[in-house]
Amino acid sequence: MRVSGPFPTPPFLVQAAGLRKKFLPIEEFFHVIANVLCMMLWLIIVGALVLHESAHLIASRFFGGRWAGIRIRWTRLAIIIQIPEGTPSVRCQIAGAGLIIDGGFWMGFVMRALIGSMSHAVAFGLIWFTLILALNATPWIRGSDGWHIQQMRRSKEGHSP
Repeated sequence: MRVSGPFPTPPFLVQAAGLRKKFLPIEEFFHVIANVLCMMLWLIIVGALVLHESAHLIASRFFGGRWAGIRIRWTRLAIIIQIPEGTPSVRCQIAGAGLIIDGGFWMGFVMRALIGSMSHAVAFGLIWFTLILALNATPWIRGSDGWHIQQMRRSKEGHSP
């Protein structure tokens, strides 16, 4: 593999540039494809994070809310929203908007696995989004969407949060 600058040139680019006349071995080809899929998987995860928080923002804008900032604590990212009409049902719908996005990504990886094209990237994505959906939907983790939904339902029913 040729080295140009701080990063080695991928073999398929070396071959495409005509720097090497022989064909790419099949093992090396699959290794390159696996690396590309892993890079794409991290882009999907970051995109899912942005879409999740955007779903909260879009749902709050629908109910007249305003974006007030971003809060980052340890491994958690949250957007701060000011809602003029803060009824429990409105807050439940805003919290549920992010869960819909997480569930959509999870279903995408489940369908990809059921189709039969199970690769390491698909398996990792399935495990990742299963954990994200489970952690974000659980009512036992303070600050998660499931916790917010449970607190709003309790306050709607007359229980103290």
